[in-house]
Amino acid sequence: MFPKEQQKLLRFASASFALIVALISAAVLALWHLKTAEFVANHYWIFDMQHTAALLFLLCSVGLIVAASGHKRAVAVLGGFVGLVAGAILLEYITGHDFGIDQLLLVDDVHADATHPGRLAPNTALAFLFTGLSLILVRYVFRQSPHFCFAVADLTGFAVFALGAHAIGGYLGSFEQAYAWVTDTRMSIHTAVSNMCMGISLLTLSWASQDRKIALFPLWIPFVICFVALQITLVSPPGIVTSVIYIPLILSSLWFTNPLTVFVFALIATFFVTLRYFLLPLEMMTEEILVNRVLTTFVIWFVAVLIYWKRNFDLKLLRSEQYLQAIVENTMEGLIVVNHKGIICKTNPACNRIFGYEDNELIGQSVNVLMLSPYCEDHDQYIDNYLKTGVRKVIGSGREVAGLRKDGSEFPMEIGVCEMKIEEERFFSGILRDITVRKLAEEELLRSNTELERFAYVAAHDLQEPLRIIIKSMEFLHEDFGETIGEGGLRYVDNSSKAAKRMRALIGDLLEYSRLGKQSHRFKKIPVRECLDVALENLHEVTQSHNAEIVIEGDFPEIDGSSVQVVRLFQNLIGNGLKYCEKDRPPQIRISVEDHGGVAVFCVEDNGIGIDEKYIEQIFIPFKRLHTVQAYPGSGIGLSVCKRIVEMHHGKLWVESEVGRGSRFFFTLDVEHP
Repeated sequence: MFPKEQQKLLRFASASFALIVALISAAVLALWHLKTAEFVANHYWIFDMQHTAALLFLLCSVGLIVAASGHKRAVAVLGGFVGLVAGAILLEYITGHDFGIDQLLLVDDVHADATHPGRLAPNTALAFLFTGLSLILVRYVFRQSPHFCFAVADLTGFAVFALGAHAIGGYLGSFEQAYAWVTDTRMSIHTAVSNMCMGISLLTLSWASQDRKIALFPLWIPFVICFVALQITLVSPPGIVTSVIYIPLILSSLWFTNPLTVFVFALIATFFVTLRYFLLPLEMMTEEILVNRVLTTFVIWFVAVLIYWKRNFDLKLLRSEQYLQAIVENTMEGLIVVNHKGIICKTNPACNRIFGYEDNELIGQSVNVLMLSPYCEDHDQYIDNYLKTGVRKVIGSGREVAGLRKDGSEFPMEIGVCEMKIEEERFFSGILRDITVRKLAEEELLRSNTELERFAYVAAHDLQEPLRIIIKSMEFLHEDFGETIGEGGLRYVDNSSKAAKRMRALIGDLLEYSRLGKQSHRFKKIPVRECLDVALENLHEVTQSHNAEIVIEGDFPEIDGSSVQVVRLFQNLIGNGLKYCEKDRPPQIRISVEDHGGVAVFCVEDNGIGIDEKYIEQIFIPFKRLHTVQAYPGSGIGLSVCKRIVEMHHGKLWVESEVGRGSRFFFTLDVEHP
């Protein structure tokens, strides 16, 4: 049953039992006002329900019917009034004072010979006190602690029901102390029935206010258990340990969703176990009976606490399962679980959606229905090999494979597989995603990059010849017509020639930059130290002219790469250290390497002018310069080339620098290419 359907049924039950109480109380009220001496003589038992009791029953039943229809504001007012009257009557018994409320609305001439004519029995007043409290709780729910609020509401409802059931048991078993707590005031049989109905109405209204399933079994079961336990308690000899009678009631709380329900049942049981002792004749209140009741109470609460701990543990486990289930059900990635035989045990909605299957349609099928050949055979071989040898190839890693939808269409997917053990049984979980869109984007990006590189190469190559002609023409003009055009004309010719040569250098760098992407397939095993030596040899004249000091530290490894590119990498970084140096300080270059678990971290350190921190990211942008050409000649593409070379070797390039103290360029290269 779903919560909303359950709530509707519970509200109907609450209103129905409240209506029974209203009919009984209205009939008794009418008879109190229409009574005749002859009718009283023939039907004296009807008037055992006091006029005040009938009026309070009528108010409570009306309040419950109103509350069941959803209007709870007025219910709290009625509950407060009923509780106030019942509390005042109980104070009359406790203090011995008469507050004048017993016959306030009607003089009780039927029980004129009683000690307190018109006064409610103490057990009836206690039942109304619980009813008033429960009606107040229906309106004012403790938002911060709903479990506690509903537990108190359930306790008051069960208490009202149990007080009525206890009195009914007294009538059935001829045990007067069960319904008559004082000598001349007793709870009548129709008052007891009304209290039982009122208790059921209060409980079902409380349960209807909760937005979850109340119990996992029919809700009438605890009422029956409680009623039977009360009757057995009344007929059992006082010396018998009767805790076992209430254990089924305590155990029934295991099927209630509120963990505090067990304490509701424990309080009800404790109350009546204790009440049974105090209702005994004075001569039977022996020490043995008292020990009996204490042991009974201890057993009840010992079991209740154990159940509470168990329910709390179950609820935490359930919340954890619901939390994980919500993650699995709502994740955008597909999730699939297979056993060691490759049979699908679990899929989430995203997985079903990716492959085009309905919920649970894949359960029990082989995982191979989701893959194309040769991935099916490879998968079976990987799993068999892992189970036999323990060697992981695909377990714990991700890879791209071709997936097969239900309609037979193929699509690229990325999947990561990991192993888990549950009770010594092996399972394999896979997280997968459809990468069709990503693959299309990669293809489009690759196509665009290829076209861009081709355009850059063609454009740069085609510009070489016009520039060569311009430079040669400027040289001829300078040699043949230098005297004719004069000093001013020669200055223009020289500027044009320098600009053309600088453009030729830029175009050359651009051509080299565009060629880098075409050389990755030429990677082979190369010794990095030899590449460094070649770079230093190429920079020999510059090093000598700057009177630079070069220091090399560390054991340089071999890598998979391009020797030409690695030479250019070192040459550019060392050349920058020589170029961007202080005028009054000889350059000092230190090249070092450290091994970090299969990854070589290289460092080229200089004592040059340094780089301001805010420009750190800009220096790797092609043709981005921080200084003028006059101050430091160059095209501004050197570090961009370095960055691209390192990335093509699956490494990373970064810099640490301080203005005026130099820079340290770090880059990583894999000793073993992945």
